[in-house]
Amino acid sequence: MNFLTHLSLLNFRSHQDIELLFQQRITGIIGKNGAGKTNILDAIYHLCFCKSFLNTIDSQNINHLEAFYLIKGTFNIPDDTAHVTCSFTKNKGKIVKYDNIEYDKLVEHIGKFSCVIISPLDTNFINEGSEERRKFMDTTISQYNKTYLQHLIHYNHTLKQRNALLKQKLGTWGNLEPYNMQLKRYGTYIHQERKIMIEKFNLLFQTIYNQIATNAETVELTYKSPFVTETNWEDLWKQNHQKDVINQITTIGIHKEDLVGYLQSFPVKKYASQGQQKSFLIALKLAQYQWLSQFLHQKPILLLDDLFDKLDDTRTQNIMNLINLYNYPQVIITDTQKIRLENILQRTNIDYSILDL
Repeated sequence: MNFLTHLSLLNFRSHQDIELLFQQRITGIIGKNGAGKTNILDAIYHLCFCKSFLNTIDSQNINHLEAFYLIKGTFNIPDDTAHVTCSFTKNKGKIVKYDNIEYDKLVEHIGKFSCVIISPLDTNFINEGSEERRKFMDTTISQYNKTYLQHLIHYNHTLKQRNALLKQKLGTWGNLEPYNMQLKRYGTYIHQERKIMIEKFNLLFQTIYNQIATNAETVELTYKSPFVTETNWEDLWKQNHQKDVINQITTIGIHKEDLVGYLQSFPVKKYASQGQQKSFLIALKLAQYQWLSQFLHQKPILLLDDLFDKLDDTRTQNIMNLINLYNYPQVIITDTQKIRLENILQRTNIDYSILDL
């Protein structure tokens, strides 16, 4: 079990200098809007994934008028303690260290520590384009499958090179064919791993949604891809070659696949209420948590940002029952209302602490 015990932030987003200690299974962080609650969760996410979930432009995560930011975290790990630091300066860029040893490549850190965050930004999964839903699949699989992560990096690099040729108006079939071969090589593996994951993940997701919504509705995730078989990749590229040349971009590939959510056989985006969408997204993230726990052989930290807003009492209680049932080792929750959060936590019979910002 990995347990974050200490967090310090220097010049990170809204925090100039702050230290926090985590001692209980559940920690509530209370503060008004704008107090920096979400930024604390973002810092924890940073320690796990070497990047922000709020803003991937590192320079914009530096506190106003400062030259750098520094995040330090101490984790209790089996039979030991680990120290992780993540810093960024405009001159040196990002540096991540594990027990004071700097990584040569940031991808070496992925999978050592894990967290799952449920936040208001999760609505992007439903409301934004397919890139958000592919990111969900890629972030999940990459944590436990290093080959997938490497193939994804190579695919994106090759795609960038292919698009550069198209933009330079050098996109003849002969020029593009070597890149097509590479995209097929990496893309076939990525496609298969996504397909396998969603087929099995669906059952877990449906079970957890039913526990939250008390079997009120049925839900499903459907993986959408033009690549039905391995043999039709080249045919599809040939069919879309002229389109690629005209648009000066690669218009077909695994970078165009999608993951569509359904409620009662209708698209969640169009037909689900606000409460149903929130339940859908919470179930999705809790299923991600359970899925990662199986493959990582450790339970991630569960981060809940402003979770209980707009949830009725029944669904709130069902979520807390799940936290009890699945025995999450560390849960960090933000809220604006201390009394509300304490009333919810007192019903769990789990030791908790409250930090006021």
